[in-house]
Amino acid sequence: MPERQPPAASLTIAGLTKSYGGVQVLKGIDLAVAPGEFISLVGPSGCGKTTTLNIIAGFEAPNGGDIRIDATSIVKLPSYRRDLGMVFQSHALFPHLTVAENIGFGLLMRKRPKSEIARQVGRALEMVRLSGFQNRYPRELSGGQQQRIGLARALTVEPRIILLDEPLSSLDAKLRREMQFEIRQIQQEVKTTAIYVTHDQEEALTMSDRIVLMNKGVVEQVGSPIEVYSRPTSEFSAAFIGHASFFDGKVVDAATGRVALDGGIFAHATHCRSRTAGEQVRLAVRPDRVHLDLGDGDFAGTLLTRAFVGPTLYCEVALPGGTRLQAHVPARADFAASAGDRVSIRIEPQDWLVIQAGAR
Repeated sequence: MPERQPPAASLTIAGLTKSYGGVQVLKGIDLAVAPGEFISLVGPSGCGKTTTLNIIAGFEAPNGGDIRIDATSIVKLPSYRRDLGMVFQSHALFPHLTVAENIGFGLLMRKRPKSEIARQVGRALEMVRLSGFQNRYPRELSGGQQQRIGLARALTVEPRIILLDEPLSSLDAKLRREMQFEIRQIQQEVKTTAIYVTHDQEEALTMSDRIVLMNKGVVEQVGSPIEVYSRPTSEFSAAFIGHASFFDGKVVDAATGRVALDGGIFAHATHCRSRTAGEQVRLAVRPDRVHLDLGDGDFAGTLLTRAFVGPTLYCEVALPGGTRLQAHVPARADFAASAGDRVSIRIEPQDWLVIQAGAR
């Protein structure tokens, strides 16, 4: 790793706004990132995550707001003075330079001594597990190797914050999963603060200390992966991070959390025990929290589809009233239901999520 890795920096974003041609892309982004944290900005295309990263990097100027590294505002600093490292989606390696020359390019631009550059490059190659590759050219590397070289190049300039813009999107699924763990392990080794942009919710869940979920230019929810998955604050959060089925209902008995759902079926939801009888609620349930069987359950439905995906069956069930329920159940030899069969459904009371009114 780099010899003089400086302490990781905090990052503060306050009231960040950005418009293009009268269209407001960022509508007041606020975020505080602790030193050494790995933060993922995640959301659908057009939500503002890449624009936020580009403004942090200094590639674009905001219309309003401030960005501070530790206590110092960097909004008016050019990108090369912000003490940041950048890893791009397209690798952005110089094809005519060797691996060693690519990794050492930033240090060369900073006029570091050749002996120091050689030491730093050697340490960086060791860090990304590519020792011995220094004389190769990018065309002689696999996609995963190229991305590791891009990461090594970003880290050799000793950034206090590293920015990663969908760096794995061009890789195949297997290599992508492997690189997720590689990048996270390296980031933890060097203890650099990392801001990672992705549209892949599974990637964000796998890699992050915290997830910043963005939607239409605002921050929808911030929390640890387990917090965002287990306690979504809006229907958008529940649907984007993981999958969920949604139901409208009315609290029948607040003491027991009994809720009447459309189609004449009932749920018992622990989180509805603080509600009042007669109150309208919006409930959600994760597919992995739905239990299907051929026996008795909380209620029944008709199995529409089942798809075998390794150890899991992806199922969709039609409920009375027309609602469809997703279920991810263990692939068991004794679960012989096929499309058209009646199946029983059981959902534990604590597994029902309550979506705040108007939070869609």
